[in-house]
This record gives sequence, C-alpha cells and structure tokens, in this order.
Amino acid sequence: MPVEALAGGVLARLIQLKDPHPDVSRIYIGDTEQALGGRWVASIAGYGQCAMAADIVATVGGKEAQVRIYKQAAPAVWLLIDCDLEGQGIFLDVPELPVPFAITTDFDRVFCCGFGMLHWVEIPCSRP
Repeated sequence: MPVEALAGGVLARLIQLKDPHPDVSRIYIGDTEQALGGRWVASIAGYGQCAMAADIVATVGGKEAQVRIYKQAAPAVWLLIDCDLEGQGIFLDVPELPVPFAITTDFDRVFCCGFGMLHWVEIPCSRP
C-alpha cells in the first residue's frame, strides 16, 4: 500500500506491507530523494504487537488526573497516544480494527497513532 511519508523530505514515497512473512508483521520500504541516490531502502521491519486494552488503560489512567485542567482551556479534550514504540525486539502498534474493547475515561475521545502518524485508530470510550 503506497503512502506519502512525513520524514522531513528524506523519503518521498513509502510502501507498507502488512504480514509479508510469518516472522514479520509489517515492513516499510521507501525511496530516498534523488540527492541520496533515489534508491529503495527498508526503513524498519520486525514483529509488531498491537496495543492491548491493558496498554491503553494504563496510558489513559496516567493522564486522567489532568483532564479537568485541560478542560479549563478547551471544552473538548482528546488524548492522542503514540503507539509507534519499539524495544526489546517488539514493535508496539495501534490496536486491531475493530477495536475489541472500550475504556472508561473523562477524555472526550481517545486515539492511537502508529508509525509515522500514518495509522490512526479511535478507541471506544464511555464516561465514568
């Protein structure tokens, strides 16, 4: 699936392959600018684990105390969670669609974003 890359102009186009091999859940391949040779290069590849309910609940819980303060500045407050994380050989990615869980929060809406902010998933929410 071709997508435009937002990598400071270094990558002009980016191709994402989902589940290209049993040992790899996602790979991104991009072409560099002509000044860098215009060659296609693999940017990242590895096993991706989707964020689970416990990951989202823990992240939202860590921000919940600030919702009242945020609402003094804006009537609607959204929480944007960066799921573009890697470490210990595992990449964390946005939850699968449809999201198989809902959370209870004072935030008006909660979103998870993935690699390069190319993937956005809204988490179903209910009020406490």
